[in-house]
Amino acid sequence: MDGTNTYQACIEDNESFLKTCEALQPRLIFFFGRELFWAFASPVLSSKVESIFGNRVGEVIWLQKEVYFNGKLRRRFRFGFQRYEKLMVVVLPHATGAQGVASDYIEAFKPEMTEVVNAWWVKHEEKLKIHATISTV
Repeated sequence: MDGTNTYQACIEDNESFLKTCEALQPRLIFFFGRELFWAFASPVLSSKVESIFGNRVGEVIWLQKEVYFNGKLRRRFRFGFQRYEKLMVVVLPHATGAQGVASDYIEAFKPEMTEVVNAWWVKHEEKLKIHATISTV
């Protein structure tokens, strides 16, 4: 990067992002990089975030998997999952810091990601089907 402290910059320049969140009310957010999540979940922004998404439900869960490829252990990167009353946050490795993330390592998280996406789908399936029907008429 250009020497910018991503965490601090996200905290200082949060207004546009949080206003967009307030307007759109997403139920699932993916952060690519821990610094973005740490800023989002920081004590400085917690009251703003929780006013939009409700209280945190539990602590962030960080998962790391042991995957072997060609006899070599791949267990470097972590995925994070944080639930709020009205939101699920998923933290994935950022591409600039994740050199060497192999597809088999990403695939190892399929059960957790399937659970997250399926939970989102259950809440939105009917609305999306209605919208698709109206759009084709």
